[in-house]
Amino acid sequence: MRNVVKIRPNNVREIKPNTAIRIKRIAIVGQGAAGAAAKSELVRQAIDAGIAEQLEIFVFEPRESKSDGQGIAWSASTNSLLVNMPVPTVSFSYGNPREIGEALGRSMDEEYSSLFPPRKHVGGWLKAFSQSADDIAKIHGIPIFRIEESVTDIMKTDWGWTLLTPNGQFDADSIVVAIGNIPSTKFSYLRGLPGYMPNVWEPEKRLQNIGKADDVILLGSSVTAIDAVVTLVENGHHGKITMLSRHGRLPGVRVRHDPGYKLRLLSADLLNAAWQATDQRGLSLEALQALVLGEFLAADVALESLFQTWKLANSPHLAWLGHGLAVMETKSQTFSVLKALDSIFPDLWHCLSEGAKREYLQKYHSDYSRIAWPMAPENARKIYKMLSSGQLKVIGGALDPFHDGRRFVIPIENGSNVSHKSANILINATGIGGALDMLDCPLVRNMRQRGLIHPHKFGGAISDFTTGQLLNSHKKSIGSIYVTAGALNRGERLLTNVLTEAAESGVRAAQAAFHNMFQQISRVA
Repeated sequence: MRNVVKIRPNNVREIKPNTAIRIKRIAIVGQGAAGAAAKSELVRQAIDAGIAEQLEIFVFEPRESKSDGQGIAWSASTNSLLVNMPVPTVSFSYGNPREIGEALGRSMDEEYSSLFPPRKHVGGWLKAFSQSADDIAKIHGIPIFRIEESVTDIMKTDWGWTLLTPNGQFDADSIVVAIGNIPSTKFSYLRGLPGYMPNVWEPEKRLQNIGKADDVILLGSSVTAIDAVVTLVENGHHGKITMLSRHGRLPGVRVRHDPGYKLRLLSADLLNAAWQATDQRGLSLEALQALVLGEFLAADVALESLFQTWKLANSPHLAWLGHGLAVMETKSQTFSVLKALDSIFPDLWHCLSEGAKREYLQKYHSDYSRIAWPMAPENARKIYKMLSSGQLKVIGGALDPFHDGRRFVIPIENGSNVSHKSANILINATGIGGALDMLDCPLVRNMRQRGLIHPHKFGGAISDFTTGQLLNSHKKSIGSIYVTAGALNRGERLLTNVLTEAAESGVRAAQAAFHNMFQQISRVA
């Protein structure tokens, strides 16, 4: 057990004889992609403002430092887990928007399938990015203290905040909570039963002990489940695999697009103006659809073509994937617009009324996700082959599973009929958690009990749309504490598991925290 560490904020540091300066401290909880982006931005802000000597950064991350910048999502160690977007289109930090592709030696002129490398390659770049921020901070005299522990609680104090870990407590003026996404706790009543796996995050570790001939049932059929299937195949699994989900559909194949396409009508400013015009009540879904369809028309995309794509997404699995594999090398203007919409997707969500958001989630989000955020071509080929051979089946209508004392049983609803699937091995591949009470995280639980987090109607915590600053139920500031992309801002921005959004959210939170801390810079003679 380590000794308890107690560090007060606003210490006075002597920088030369008879001259001292007040220090501001910021804590970053988590050092995945968003946390590393926040750290880098704080360093940049302090250097640009000429006040590097006034800042100290504390980073809390229970994982070893070799995973900094990667988090769970990008710390893969096998070749089976692929990037789901062409790396030359991935932007993370300031400067060259194609920085990752260039660092990995990939360009859009290459064979399309080669543009989706193993995720560990991007993870290596993210680690180097985080290390670069550390190196720059050291050169400019900005101390970064890395605490290899989890923060379990945060308390508000007269001077700012106190963060508690299992072995100490630390004080700070501002906090960026960058804990990212948290696995879903759905079906938690099955936890502890032999053969049940509550999540498949880091699948190369979790799936290695499954027998190669075992029949496996996956709950879920989106990208998390795809990761699990391709990892099983990489491990030499030849038993039958069944994906069960409510909708029973698969993500499509990511096809070529023009990464340089710029939106011609829509913008964040236009959507914000439309939202303000409704006295912040929000747009109807019909009004938003008209704006989005107008963007496709402005790009000379025939609406008939768009509707055909939507129809294909609901066709039989082999037809859906087969079509995508056949056309993936042909640059798609439809997909170019969809990818450009990613840059304002949180704004599209934000400008909707509460009723429109509910309607979108119930009727359209699943289909939109399969089209706009599909899988890498090589993964699609593997899934297509497994579907063709019968090794893999994807079935919709799944209801909540139960255990009958011998096996896991999953009811399957088909109209008025209910059948059942059973297996000895059941894997929860439903992805990320949403509502606060579904997040298995001591920090979230304790912050909620202290009134520092208030549940958002659509998941996560109530927070400021732009900065991520935590708000109370009346949408008033809790104080200088900010959340980044992930479980805690899902309700506010919805798009929380995209690398670019993670980076941008870290930058936004860091900028807001820095501005809050250094509105008044005072020197002590």
